[in-house]
Amino acid sequence: MKIGQWQHSTGPQTHMHTLPIKMKRGLLVVFWSLFCLCVANTATGNKPKHPIEFDQLEISRKYVPAKQHASASKSPSSSSVHGGSQDYQRKRDKIIAMPGQMEEAEFTQYAGYVTVDANAGRALFYYFAEAPQDPSNKPLVLWMNGGPGCSSFGAGAMLELGPFSVHSDNKTLYKKKHAWNTVANMLFVEIPAGVGYSYSNATSDYHNTGDKRSTDDAYTFLVNWLERFPEYRDRDFFITGESYAGHYVPELANLIISNNRARGATNVKLKDRQRRLAIQFDSKSDI
Repeated sequence: MKIGQWQHSTGPQTHMHTLPIKMKRGLLVVFWSLFCLCVANTATGNKPKHPIEFDQLEISRKYVPAKQHASASKSPSSSSVHGGSQDYQRKRDKIIAMPGQMEEAEFTQYAGYVTVDANAGRALFYYFAEAPQDPSNKPLVLWMNGGPGCSSFGAGAMLELGPFSVHSDNKTLYKKKHAWNTVANMLFVEIPAGVGYSYSNATSDYHNTGDKRSTDDAYTFLVNWLERFPEYRDRDFFITGESYAGHYVPELANLIISNNRARGATNVKLKDRQRRLAIQFDSKSDI
């Protein structure tokens, strides 16, 4: 038998020298990869991981963690609120095309991070889809999924009411006929940190969370996002969501109203919340 050919053994033993050369090389590669992985894990320990880079989303920028200057205000809900132009960041957030997007979108879409706590390195991920027709005269709607722990991008935008959904091939997208951005400019935020693409560089943030922090982070996100998209500051603004967002929405609305009255900074033009029987339920069984 020639060297390198597979030898079918009639006994229980199989010797390394009888394996094909390509298989030997493959085993060495696997062994070396496992060795390097073990070394890497040992070296990094429990250090926080960097957020995912969005090259694969084919958007016009790659997220690079950067320190952002916090306001001098000591208010818990505004400790990371920062003013000033964010034109550069906005340009980096603009999406060229979603993965699997087969058709050109008739609307502008963005995705990126907004820092809500500069000291902890905590940032929330958002996806924003403007209305395809006359977006300047349509309201701004903030959508939050519940859980807690449900992704507003993966569930809210891609499965429920965003402009795209995934075909059965799990590779390509199709446009939704009844997407909400046909009547409003839709802003989806992943909250709290640790949900979806939102993250924190402080691992303790993944354990020490709750409605109070989520509300503060949502408000800080909103104010900073409006600095990035200043044309929406005076736009009619609605908050909505589902499931545990029944806690997020009223608490965020209350904080917005309180801060609108207390300070001369960003005034969020909050409109009345949705309270129609057709979309409000008393129990899970009604749904």
